[in-house]
Amino acid sequence: RESFIEANYKDLSRDAAKGSGEYVMNLARLYGYTPETAVKFTQLLQKNHTAIFAANSAHNAVTEINRLAGSI
Repeated sequence: RESFIEANYKDLSRDAAKGSGEYVMNLARLYGYTPETAVKFTQLLQKNHTAIFAANSAHNAVTEINRLAGSI
């Protein structure tokens, strides 16, 4: 997951901002979500986009996404 976030950081940020897209759906799969349950995950990323991506750091994004994914 961390490698995917690092390699696709800008695309993930864009998709997370709009709450949908290929990159956030692929990330959802890496976190074990099915297409049916991935909607909650993508909404969570959209709602928390600033906290995840504000530092412009893939490492920070990984930490925040892991924290948020544990809250679902």
